[in-house]
Amino acid sequence: MTRRKPLVSIITVCLNSEKTIARTIESVLGQTYSPIEYLVMDGASTDGTLDIVRQYERRFKGRMKIRSEKDSGLYDAMNKGIRLAKGAIIGIINSDDWYEKDAVRLVVEAYRHHGEAVFYGILRVLEDGKEVMVRAVHHESLHREVLGHPAYFVATSVYESKGGFRPEFPNAADYELMIRLVKNHVPFVLIERVLANFTEGGTSAKNAKKTLSEYLKIRHEYGYISNMERVLTLYKYKVLSFLRKVRIRI
Repeated sequence: MTRRKPLVSIITVCLNSEKTIARTIESVLGQTYSPIEYLVMDGASTDGTLDIVRQYERRFKGRMKIRSEKDSGLYDAMNKGIRLAKGAIIGIINSDDWYEKDAVRLVVEAYRHHGEAVFYGILRVLEDGKEVMVRAVHHESLHREVLGHPAYFVATSVYESKGGFRPEFPNAADYELMIRLVKNHVPFVLIERVLANFTEGGTSAKNAKKTLSEYLKIRHEYGYISNMERVLTLYKYKVLSFLRKVRIRI
């Protein structure tokens, strides 16, 4: 495909997601742009996830790829999807998140205008089915903020030249990737629209302490904070966590 009508690859990583994955798939099917190829990277689910996914296969008219096998975690599965992708642009939407219907169209319009880059928009965050915030983080604030990966798309050529997700950061590899791309002077293009909806309570939220530790390690690795700042921030987090537990017991 040419830049005028590029193929867009969407990747969904899932594991035992039978309760939510239909909504994710419907959001991909409902896009106002085509052509889209859809890659579902299943981590060997034991519930009805694969049955649901396969029910949609015909509706993608040959543009759906399903892989079900054990993986080494979320980002390992994402990297597998990236290697399989044939599109000029890649988006990643997890199995409990979903796109706004114009998300891909808006990204392709930006791609046509700007060329190879990272395209990112606004992320709506929900908890227990209710909107709790709308996050608009600028890439120049990555030294202290995180871009939500459901709301960004990356030109495939960028993954090919700069690499994918580093699995040694099992809770924060998406954050490391974005900082790495900024440091390597990859262009970032902000789309001032809500592109995706994110359900709070995923891997990072469940492993808050480990996630924070990885964020701080990444910031230190890229020169945003000193080692002393990293250690003190972790210590402060531990103290505050302890005080919260004490209050609860009292």
